[in-house]
Amino acid sequence: MATNRGGRPAFEPTAEQRQNVEIAVGLGIPQTDICLMVRGPKGKPINKRTLEKHFRKEIDTGAANLRTQVGNFMISVIKGRIRRRASSPSRTRRCAAV
Repeated sequence: MATNRGGRPAFEPTAEQRQNVEIAVGLGIPQTDICLMVRGPKGKPINKRTLEKHFRKEIDTGAANLRTQVGNFMISVIKGRIRRRASSPSRTRRCAAV
């Protein structure tokens, strides 16, 4: 029978925290800085041990996933599946005049 002994509540990462950690790892942000961005149940930053325990998958795959997403986006733009919007009407006119 499990009993509550009190103390600190267990950390449970949210889907949003998981996504943010994955992106931060992919961008090369150090784990110590990521810890400052992720908050525990009482609103305090988590420590590196908690980060590594609860976000192991995101730490291991974050960089590869982000590079894959960026690469897929670039290929889609190159192939014309995603059209870039012109930054301003004057730029569109200049490009059309050339």
